[in-house]
Amino acid sequence: MDKEMKTTMIREMREEIKTLRKELAAVREENGELRKELATVREEMRGREEKGQLEKADWMKRMEMIEEKMEQREKKERKNNVIITGIGAISGNVERGVEEWLEREIGVKVNVKEAFKINKDKMMLAKIENWEQKKNIMLSKSKLKEKKGERMYIEDDLTKEERQTQKKLRELAREERNRGKRVKIGYRKIQINRDWFRWDKRPEKLKKIC
Repeated sequence: MDKEMKTTMIREMREEIKTLRKELAAVREENGELRKELATVREEMRGREEKGQLEKADWMKRMEMIEEKMEQREKKERKNNVIITGIGAISGNVERGVEEWLEREIGVKVNVKEAFKINKDKMMLAKIENWEQKKNIMLSKSKLKEKKGERMYIEDDLTKEERQTQKKLRELAREERNRGKRVKIGYRKIQINRDWFRWDKRPEKLKKIC
């Protein structure tokens, strides 16, 4: 290979290397732009996610507030109601029949605004005229225990959420009794041996009452 040909080959190789370097620099620049774009997209996504979490938290809080208002309204509507189990059939005026049954069985005279059968006619829902009369019924309902061979009960007309809470408390009571502990159930609370606990619905667990 003569000197002129060698010089030409070296020149061409240098030009090719120079071109490759330019292309590599362009690729690196393009990759840098892509990395910046990717970082921007990730930042936007993170911002949207954080915003979405905040919006979700705000939405959940608003829903809880609405549910709480609905629960309180329903409690107010049910406040003067009682559920009677074992009252049997009533002929004629139902409201008058419930009034007579309550006076006869527990010695309480009240005015019943409305009464009707529920739960496949196994129970009677009675709307009492006012809270004082309802309170007298609840204070005197223990007299039904004196009746032998007859399953008769008077309970509060609870909301769905209240019924679920009382059901959980009964389940807990059964478990604690199986462990040999003394248990007593109240409204939204339970006594285990000597300690009282209240049911906290948000974390769904018992909280000791100080």
